Amino acid sequence: MPPEPHIFLSYASPDRARVLKFHDWLQSEGYSVWMDCRQLLPGQNWNLELLRAIDAAALVIVFLSENSVKRRGYVQRELKIALDHLQEKLSDDIYIIPVLLDAVSLPDQVRSVQAISATDSDCHALIRKSIDLQLGRLGLAPNAPIASDLTWRKLALREEWDGQPGYRTEIELLELQSIRYAGLDEVNEHIRGSLRTHFFAQRQVKLEQRLEHFPYGTARDSRSTVFEAQCGKPTLRGSILTVPFGTYFYSAGAAHPNYNFLTFSYLLDPLIYIPSPALLFEEPWNALKVVQEQVRQQLLSQRAGDGEHLQLEADWVNRGTESWESFEKFEFGDDSLKILFAPYDVAPYVVGPQFASIIWSSIVSLMKPAFVAALGLQALAYEQSRVK
Repeated sequence: MPPEPHIFLSYASPDRARVLKFHDWLQSEGYSVWMDCRQLLPGQNWNLELLRAIDAAALVIVFLSENSVKRRGYVQRELKIALDHLQEKLSDDIYIIPVLLDAVSLPDQVRSVQAISATDSDCHALIRKSIDLQLGRLGLAPNAPIASDLTWRKLALREEWDGQPGYRTEIELLELQSIRYAGLDEVNEHIRGSLRTHFFAQRQVKLEQRLEHFPYGTARDSRSTVFEAQCGKPTLRGSILTVPFGTYFYSAGAAHPNYNFLTFSYLLDPLIYIPSPALLFEEPWNALKVVQEQVRQQLLSQRAGDGEHLQLEADWVNRGTESWESFEKFEFGDDSLKILFAPYDVAPYVVGPQFASIIWSSIVSLMKPAFVAALGLQALAYEQSRVK
C-alpha cells in the first residue's frame, strides 16, 4: 500500500521547539502529521525517508523564520521539492502553506502563495480551514474522535478495469490512532488485510472474460462487477472497539445488487480479536439457546416493512439463526449486543436487512468475567447474581 497521505512540516532546525507546538496541535486535531524529529527512527536512512514523506504528503506547511530564509539548508531543499510537486497540482489546489514564525519576507519562490503569520490570532483557524479544504478535494478527512484518547480516519481506495465483464472496487480503509492503547497498528492492518482480499477477488474476472455476454456496446455499469465497502463510525464500549462496514455487491448481468455487513470487534487491553459473540461466554452452547430465542422472537414479531402486514417466515428465520456463524455480524451497544442480518440471511431480498438486540441483563450472567469487566457490566452482573 502506498504511504498514508499526511501533512509534511518543513522547518529549520533552530525553530524545532516552535514548530513542535504546531505539530502537537495538528495531531490533537486528528490530522496525520509528518515531522522528522517525531517520525524518524534510529537507523533509518533519514534522507530517503524525508524524500518519501514529501512525495506522499497531501500538503506541505513551510515554517519560515530568520533562521530559514537567510541560510542554505534542508528547508530550502524541501521547499524546492515541494515547489516541483506543486507544478503537478491543479491551479486552485492548496499544496504549500507558508507560516511566518518571524516578520520576514517571503522567498521569491512562494511570493504568489498566501502566507499566514504565526502571531495572527486566527492562525490556527486559517490553517485548519485550508487543510480541510484541500483534504476534502482529495477525498480525505482528519481523524475524528471515538474517545478522548482514541481517534480514527478513513482513506478511500478505488480500482477499476474496463473488461467484458469489467470490475470496480471501492473500499474505505481505516486508520486508528491512540496514545493509550498499544497495538492499534495491528488492528489497522487486520482490517485492511481483510478488506484487501476483495481487490484480489475482483481481479479474477480478468480470467473469466465472456465477450459474447458483455459486448463493449453494453453500458459499463451493467457489464461491471462492483464491490464497495463503506466504513461506519467506530464505537468504543468500555475497552471493546467495534468497526462496522456496509458493503454493496453487484455481479455483472445480475438482476439486482446485494448488501451486507462486516463488523470487526476487538478487546483493546489485552488486544484480542472477537470474531464471534460466542467468545463472550463461558459455555457458548448454552448461551446460543438464549441468544437464538431472543433474536427469533424479535424477528418474528417485526413487520417486514413500513406499512406492511407481512411478517417474516419462521422457517427462514430459524434457518438464518441456526448457529453462532449466523451471529457474526454484531456490534457492542451501550444497552445491548446488536445483531445485524443482511438481505437473504433471515428474509427475502425485498424485505431488506433486519436487526435484533440482546440486552446485557439477559446474558451478563453467562459471560466470561473478562468481558463483563471490559464492558463495564460488573454492577449489572452483581445484581443478576443477587436475583439468583
